[in-house]
Amino acid sequence: MTNKKNISNEAGLRRKDIELYVNTSDQSKKHAIEMRSNESAFEQDALDGWEAIGYNTDAMRRLDKRFKPIGFNFLTIGIVSMTMILIVTALYFWRGSQIEPNKTISTAEQTDLTSPSKNINVTLDEEDVVLDKAIELMTEAEKPEQIKVQIIRSEQKSIDSFQLAKFEIDSIHKLELIPTSEVDKTKMSVLIKSKLFGKEIYLNNLKLLDYRAYRSRPEIKTKQLVLSGTSADKESSVHEGHTSEWRDVEIPYIDYIDKTIRLFSRNNFKKALDRCETIIKAYPDDVNALFYGGICLYNLKEYSKAIEYFSRLIDVDFSNFDQEANWLIANCFEQTGLEEKAKKKYTQILRAGGFYANQAERKLKK
Repeated sequence: MTNKKNISNEAGLRRKDIELYVNTSDQSKKHAIEMRSNESAFEQDALDGWEAIGYNTDAMRRLDKRFKPIGFNFLTIGIVSMTMILIVTALYFWRGSQIEPNKTISTAEQTDLTSPSKNINVTLDEEDVVLDKAIELMTEAEKPEQIKVQIIRSEQKSIDSFQLAKFEIDSIHKLELIPTSEVDKTKMSVLIKSKLFGKEIYLNNLKLLDYRAYRSRPEIKTKQLVLSGTSADKESSVHEGHTSEWRDVEIPYIDYIDKTIRLFSRNNFKKALDRCETIIKAYPDDVNALFYGGICLYNLKEYSKAIEYFSRLIDVDFSNFDQEANWLIANCFEQTGLEEKAKKKYTQILRAGGFYANQAERKLKK
């Protein structure tokens, strides 16, 4: 008979993982926990559930005092219970009582999850509760056909190094000035026209354009579902049940895109795509939403729509994702059997001499 004491209990997320995730500033540790959450759909939902309640583990400690199970893994049971209660309650109130939005609140209004003397509020974004029907019906591509998040991270860092090296070389070998008399004036405007390479930030180790440098107080308008309930110490004296309310909110862009990228990094492509489309409704030329939304569409086998997103990305004023966008358009052509278009795009990439030139050359030799 197998000795149960020798069975590893490292699989799945535990309470100490959640506490480490919220308290550590070490991105590698955060990433390791996120990767463990990708082991199953349940673990992804569990991490989403903890995120929705602010990664607060006080409720678990209160339950520790009430229950002392023998022979069971209480931490796993607790996580299962909390996650299922959160998901079922959110869906129940969304379907059962749609309340007219009656006021706008700022995200500066915080819910108090730590004080046992107050009601407990759980706030869910609209995209956490219900997906756009068109997105919900999409089907994920097989894993080998998907663009993997870790590959994106690796390529973005390599592109940064490539661009820096190219800049240093270009600064050494300065071009000779051509006399203006020898240049057609109608072509001069085309030659000097260039796109802006914008200020970047990294969230969840993924590259984004930092729109705080280019937009005045950027915000995303959406809806949030606020679930209010009674804290554990008041359950015996207060008999009110949970209440729910939809509210119009304006969320700072940086907070909204941060959560979107976290969902993307955990391979939750449908939720991430829904949030990208919410951003695009507010900012049609948003390079972050077009790029990561395009990858979500690619991984959901919506190649034509992905081409549309990547093409729009190339047309905007910022060039930060141009190399990736051109490469992914060629990949989309290849996936949909448009070999001639793919070959033409790979040829353009090769002649441009950018980061993907060598990969494009290998594609053309096949």
